[in-house]
This record gives sequence, structure tokens and C-alpha cells, in this order.
Amino acid sequence: MLAQLPLMLFDFEDASGSTGTLQIRIRAGTEPAAAFTAAADFISAISNLSGAVIRRISIRYSLVPAVKPHATGSTPIQQGAAFIYDCGGDARGLVYIPGVRNEYFASSGPGAGVLVNLEDSTVGAFLAAIDDAPCSNPFAADFVALLAAYRQDRP
Repeated sequence: MLAQLPLMLFDFEDASGSTGTLQIRIRAGTEPAAAFTAAADFISAISNLSGAVIRRISIRYSLVPAVKPHATGSTPIQQGAAFIYDCGGDARGLVYIPGVRNEYFASSGPGAGVLVNLEDSTVGAFLAAIDDAPCSNPFAADFVALLAAYRQDRP
């Protein structure tokens, strides 16, 4: 059985004309009227946090299995790694990779099972690919340097 999964998108613009999008997922099965009400409620809360202005709000629906499938084996899709990048000044960027295998997380020390093992050659190859690519955050601030890499699980 399939359920509707709404995704709210808030398009922002700053004084320079640069744009970015905030994405917020809503509980599967939420009716469109309730999703639009939630979006309206978010406007003031988000506006208080951001110096940019909201230019557009949209809600997209996709169909998903009503019962979440669970991956088998040692690399469930819910287990991922978040790579946080400095983009200069106070700006940050994020790369999230789902389904990262346990072997790429630190196996000992205070960060065991949580921190990404940056000494691993496979992780190093990924980091080199990011460095070689023209990566930026949603506001077009280029990635400058890796700040942190850690396990990020989702339900």
C-alpha cells in the first residue's frame, strides 16, 4: 500500500539576489489542506530565523510505501554519513551519503562508531572527489575545508 509523502519547499532570496531552498518533510499521509496549514504556520517561525526573505512556498507529494522497508545486511540506507564543510565566514555546507557501511566509521577511541574514519583510502577518495568538484552550499558558497564527518542515522 502506498502513502502520500509531502515535502514543503521554501525558496529564499538574500539582498544579493542569491537563492536557497529549505526542505521540510511532513508525516506520510498528511492531507494537502493540513500540509498547507503547516506551511503557513512555518512562515513566521522561519522568517524569524533567517535574514533572507521567502519568495515562494510549494508542497510536493510523492508516493511511498505505507510501511517503511528496512534494508537487510550491514548497510541499511538509514545509516549514513554527514560531511560538514566550511564555506568561508559563517557559511557551512553539507553532503549526506546514505547507506554508509560500518567499516568506514572509527572503530576505536571516543568517536568509535560515530566519526567517519578520515584515514581510510575509500573515504579519502570521496573527499578528493569533493575537493576536485565545484561543490557549494545552497547559497553558492564554495566548499573550502572539511570541518567534521560523522554518522547520521534516520528512523
